[in-house]
Amino acid sequence: MTTNSNDPSGSFHSGDLFVPHPTLDWAWKYIARADDRVTLLSGENILPLGIEGTVRESPLVRDTLMVGNDRLVPGLLVFRSTAAAGLSDNEFIESIRPYVDKANNFADEFASITPDIEYLATDKRNIIRAAAHARFDKLNEDLYSGDKNTTSGKGSGIEVPNIEADLFTSGVDSLRAAQIRRLLQRDLDLGGHSLRANIVYDAGSVSGLARLLYSMRTGEKLGNQHADDKNEIVLHQLLSDPKVNRVICLVRGTDPLARIDACLKTRNLDVQVHRNKKLSALTTNNLGAPNLGLAPEIYSDLQRSATLIIHAAWPVNFNVSLASMIPHIAGLHNLLDLSLRVPLSRRRPARLLFASSISTASRTLTPATVPEGPLSFLGSAARTGYTRSKLVGERICAAAAAAAASGGGGGAVGVLRIGQIAADAAHGIWNGKEAIPMLVRSATEVDALLPRLEGDHDVCEWMMPVDAVARTCLELAEKLDADAGASQASFYNVKPPRAFSWNDDFLPALRSAGLRFDTVGLGEWLAKVRSRAADLGPAAEVKLPAVKLADYYEDTYSGLGIGLGPGLKFDIQKACCDSGALRLCPTVLEANLVPKMLRHWLGDTTTNRQQ
Repeated sequence: MTTNSNDPSGSFHSGDLFVPHPTLDWAWKYIARADDRVTLLSGENILPLGIEGTVRESPLVRDTLMVGNDRLVPGLLVFRSTAAAGLSDNEFIESIRPYVDKANNFADEFASITPDIEYLATDKRNIIRAAAHARFDKLNEDLYSGDKNTTSGKGSGIEVPNIEADLFTSGVDSLRAAQIRRLLQRDLDLGGHSLRANIVYDAGSVSGLARLLYSMRTGEKLGNQHADDKNEIVLHQLLSDPKVNRVICLVRGTDPLARIDACLKTRNLDVQVHRNKKLSALTTNNLGAPNLGLAPEIYSDLQRSATLIIHAAWPVNFNVSLASMIPHIAGLHNLLDLSLRVPLSRRRPARLLFASSISTASRTLTPATVPEGPLSFLGSAARTGYTRSKLVGERICAAAAAAAASGGGGGAVGVLRIGQIAADAAHGIWNGKEAIPMLVRSATEVDALLPRLEGDHDVCEWMMPVDAVARTCLELAEKLDADAGASQASFYNVKPPRAFSWNDDFLPALRSAGLRFDTVGLGEWLAKVRSRAADLGPAAEVKLPAVKLADYYEDTYSGLGIGLGPGLKFDIQKACCDSGALRLCPTVLEANLVPKMLRHWLGDTTTNRQQ
């Protein structure tokens, strides 16, 4: 006899759900499976029976089916009874709205059915849950694509104090974010473009959303968000490594190989991606979706073949909240899941390397030394959604390794807390849209001024040539083999072994390279930046992009006792022991990168051009 439960001993739980007959004893009606759940894009699970049953109480409704797998919000297909035959779709939906409201009253907020067309009426019959999602696929797509025949939306019901306020601290949760996206998609002329699922998360504010929409409509590129800058160098080094047989890149958008080729060319790296037999690229617009947003057969191929997973594609945007980073955190979770879902024929799970940041410890109370291990205090992270999401990612990595070990599998998980990445040694290319390049470039617009940094902030232990960082990542990934099966993740602090002074070394190096400027205190410089931005008006973000990060500079480089300097040390002994590239890593001054960086940022423009 087969048994799967000890409650009671020797019993078998089928997972089927029944309700008793209202008058007949020991008569039961089958209603559903206990595992009939809807899993949203956020990872939230909904047991749909209560909501479906409440709406089904209407005499106008024959049956209901909740949908929403891999979507941001749930939807509801409603099947008419014969009593509703004479009603139009809008009349029918308005008639059953009280039942929908009743269902929402006891549902979790993320499970609520919103009033702007997340439920559709249909006359189709023969609902069988296991087959219904496939059969009603077209209706399902209409439900989420803003079909013209559905009811009109009435907004999210959320008021924000101003256009720069963070949407998520103002109460815009994932449900309302999806609702806003749907209304924008339906009501705006977007030139034939489709809004990505996370656009409200990515924008963060009303002004950010307006810029994204304007950019989409006009084709103008925005410069306040980009991926971590080491990815192209890591890819180039992997493709150049004879020990590597195959490299698979997960890329957003269409024509992924063309996008990779364009990124490599921005760094003067020509690997002829379309003819490189090692390289393949897959399109996925949401790593947080089940199976990483890939088709099941493609995901299965990754399961069989992946031996090393490098997650270094966190979007760098200091102006968004932690809530805005949820889809990216979900993506890390899914990659960890992939690393552990290996075939029985494989003895070890795939190694996973997560590129975190030293800013996850930047607010540690000093004096202190940050260990090459987990951080116990969540308040140690810098006060940006970007940094806090990195710290959440570290916790997820540690939990995944521990959970895998407790299950007997073990997980080879590495977390690299990486310092500020600078230009590459060959060309001096450092993305001009990052914080330090923006700060330096401001000298051409702000009275030829740059700020002095005081106290701990004057000590630069963080500028590392990007090619040295990439080589360090790959060397530390190889060390994870020795730790496979360990009960905890391997943590490394990736910082150069030598420091230099911002005031006494870096600023003079900029002058020697040809940049003309005077120095002032940070507070005076910030006041000048904001004043000049006010004079420039709408052109400020183009001519003086540092103004977009003024609050970040103020928060990061103001005050004493908290910062990345003498008061706060990072233990790098293990990282230096395991990586020769880090152990021998030069500073940007020792590598003579400052003249190359300045030419890349400004060309021959090294004087004040304020007008």
